[in-house]
Amino acid sequence: MKRSTPNKYPWLWIIGMSLILFSSCIYKDIDGNICPTVDIGSQKWMSTNLKVTHYRNGDPIPRVTDSATWANLTTGAYCEYQNDTNNGNDYGLLYNWYAVNDSRGLAPEGWRIPSKDDFLELKNFLDGGSGSELKAGGYAVPGWDGNNNTFFTALPAGQRGFSTSADFSSLGYLTGYWTNTVYASDPLKAYVAMLESIYTDLLVGVYKKHLGYSVRCIKE
Repeated sequence: MKRSTPNKYPWLWIIGMSLILFSSCIYKDIDGNICPTVDIGSQKWMSTNLKVTHYRNGDPIPRVTDSATWANLTTGAYCEYQNDTNNGNDYGLLYNWYAVNDSRGLAPEGWRIPSKDDFLELKNFLDGGSGSELKAGGYAVPGWDGNNNTFFTALPAGQRGFSTSADFSSLGYLTGYWTNTVYASDPLKAYVAMLESIYTDLLVGVYKKHLGYSVRCIKE
């Protein structure tokens, strides 16, 4: 990323001679959760992880705590890391991809689930070191203490289901964000944008749809 130059406005950063990043408004989801948003390049992103427990039409999203049940789902579900509501409050909820793709709508009105290309555009705009620019600061875990110049405030929310038993792992070390893009070579997989403590860049990879990851929405 080109050097970010602070100025007298605490919410404003200039990226080299390029576009400005700034927090400009708030969104409100169907459950009443409110948070600021952030403009990065030509994109507007939520600056916290999604916490909705209902689809956009009001139908509840099942909360699934049992690991064996989670591992075999082909319908939408959510959970908190380790099924602990405190983790849900701190890091947002983990969703499987089936919730992301449900026709009833996971994203709030006026927002959508980002595509693989949306995350690649974000990465390319930040021009190297995008992980550090997106990660929140103040964490003791080596490599996670980002500078958060973008105000994206990525938190190491962990994941669910990477093993066959659908256990939880990597809180404090990793966060993944679902995309709406299916992997063409395997319909049971979809693209995930990943930040890890050991890497300074944003990675985009392919993972099984039953896994539990965070969601960040982008403005339509």
